[in-house]
Amino acid sequence: MASDNLMGAVSSYEKFIEQHGIEEPVLDAYIEACKVAIHTERDVEYGLQCTKRSKELIERFCMEKTGGTIWDLEKFAFANKTEYELAYLYEYLNISSQEEIPDALIRCAYASIADIAVIQMQDLLKLGNEARMNAPSTVGYNWRWRLNKEQLAESRRAWIRNLAAVYRR
Repeated sequence: MASDNLMGAVSSYEKFIEQHGIEEPVLDAYIEACKVAIHTERDVEYGLQCTKRSKELIERFCMEKTGGTIWDLEKFAFANKTEYELAYLYEYLNISSQEEIPDALIRCAYASIADIAVIQMQDLLKLGNEARMNAPSTVGYNWRWRLNKEQLAESRRAWIRNLAAVYRR
C-alpha cells in the first residue's frame, strides 16, 4: 500500500490544482509520484491510479494551453521535423517510411523492460482522432467509440499475437 506521505503529497497536488489550476511543476510532481508508487513503494494499483490521473491532467493542460489534443501537437511536431530528426527517428526505429511508425512504436513498447505494455486499440488499428475514447474538458460525447469485430483483421490479430509471444507479454 502507498505510504501516507505519498498519498498526502498527491492530495496536496489535487488541492493545488483545485485552487490554482494545472501548472507544469505540479504535473512533474504528479508524474514523480507515479514513479514512487510503482517503483519505490511497489504499489502498482495506486501507481496506475496516479498514472491515469496524470494522463487526464496532461491532456486537459494541453487542451487549455493550446486548444488541441496531445496527438494534434504530435502530428504538428512530426510534420515540422527537420530531415535530420526524421532520419534519426527512422534509423532508431529501423524503418524506411512514415507509415511504419505506429507499428515500430508499438514494437518498442512491447520490447521495453516495463512490467506492463498498454496499447490502445485505436493505435493498434492505426485510427485517428475520430476514434478517440474521450476529449478532455468536454461532456456528453465521451466513451462512445466501440470496436467492431470486422475492424481487427486476422492478419493484425496474428501480428499482435506474435508480438506477445516474442516479447513474452
